[in-house]
Amino acid sequence: MIAKALWHIDERNTTIIEEEILETEQKNVLITTKYSFISSGTETLVSKGLVPKELKEKMTVNYMGGSFNFPVKYGYSLVGETADGRNVHLMHPHQDMLYAKESDLYLIPAGLPLRRAVLLSNMETTINAVWDAQLKGTEKVLVIGFGGIGALLALTIKCYTKINPCVMELDLHKMQKAQDLGFSNVGGEYDVIFHTSAANDGLQYAIDHVRKDGVVMELSWYGNRQVKLSLGGNFHYNRVKLMSSQVSVVSPFAPVKGFKERKDIACAILLDNVFDEVITNEITFNDLPSYFDDLKINGNQPALATTVKYI
Repeated sequence: MIAKALWHIDERNTTIIEEEILETEQKNVLITTKYSFISSGTETLVSKGLVPKELKEKMTVNYMGGSFNFPVKYGYSLVGETADGRNVHLMHPHQDMLYAKESDLYLIPAGLPLRRAVLLSNMETTINAVWDAQLKGTEKVLVIGFGGIGALLALTIKCYTKINPCVMELDLHKMQKAQDLGFSNVGGEYDVIFHTSAANDGLQYAIDHVRKDGVVMELSWYGNRQVKLSLGGNFHYNRVKLMSSQVSVVSPFAPVKGFKERKDIACAILLDNVFDEVITNEITFNDLPSYFDDLKINGNQPALATTVKYI
């Protein structure tokens, strides 16, 4: 059987390639893809060859093709329908048909639209960050950056903890979207600041505007880009805690222990229709190469989150 998949050939060229897919004893569930999700920050770095050498093994994901040295087939959120009619989510690169292991499939409940279900992987990232921050519901919270992760995070904090966080975003269109969803930036100092913008100045602002004994939670991934910070002021004086939050390990402060249980909670949160507002752009599978060409040249997109529609 012939399938089509997105491949980054080198740091400049991205294309769709036909490839034969074969059923094996383990990979024996045929899936027709309905949607996939573009995690623009991580996938841009992968498409430009900016994965640090020491992280290439750890950054390998399920069903990835090739290697980070190029060519590479990469992506990690896909929703599709099995041959027996089940709607499922799994970690998989952008591809129109595939064979997968039964154990890798997460059954999507009937109440969750497939287009929204493709946010599940990033929702796991955001709920993990909320747990890492150990929010108690009384903190003054700021989210810096209102892209796909930042928007999901702000809405998750509001839905899950009942804290209405402040939002800081330099892009006027994205900030207007944040305001439309009930978020504002009141300024001052904060107990917890989540940084998602992957910008040096954003992280510096977080360090300089957190209260004494406050927490800066870093969700951005920089690849092999260098970050320069001034740590001689507020960082030491206010005993700032700078922490990394990342999805590959379930937070030690989570109310659950396993990945399946974490995804169950992420899925339950996504049942709220408000999360449709995070998806502000949808492209077709055939549009993917030109989308990545533009992403590599121009950087951040005006959309919060972009989904890929197959059928």
